[in-house]
Amino acid sequence: MSKEDLIAEVRAKLGDYAAENRILGYKPEFSDDNYLRAITSAIRRFNNMPPVITAYRMTKFPGGYLDTVIDGAIYYLLSKGAFKKTRNFVGIKDDGIYVNAEENINLYIKLLDFTRENFINETKEIKAAMNIESLF
Repeated sequence: MSKEDLIAEVRAKLGDYAAENRILGYKPEFSDDNYLRAITSAIRRFNNMPPVITAYRMTKFPGGYLDTVIDGAIYYLLSKGAFKKTRNFVGIKDDGIYVNAEENINLYIKLLDFTRENFINETKEIKAAMNIESLF
């Protein structure tokens, strides 16, 4: 699968399209460079997670494990988004009413935890199966 195809897969699962991002001024939240870094990070984490250390690359990754890498890339992107939102958090108080301008930070964190757990658990299951298969 090409880099462009991988970016498109991750973008599709995340739903990061300009037309769907009204609050972001109809722009994608993440650039293609962000997606490449996220995919590279997910593959690196996948490769380095024991028990079987692997050496897959972006363009040479088994299709059966692609959903796991996509989840890992989304974890990376949500982490980036959560850090940005937390760093840029602003509360506004106007006429005695407090307005939380970034109420979705907690939702980001929940999604972050969910995708992290999925990625780790799926990777462990795949690596355990690889380990067993290597015995035969």
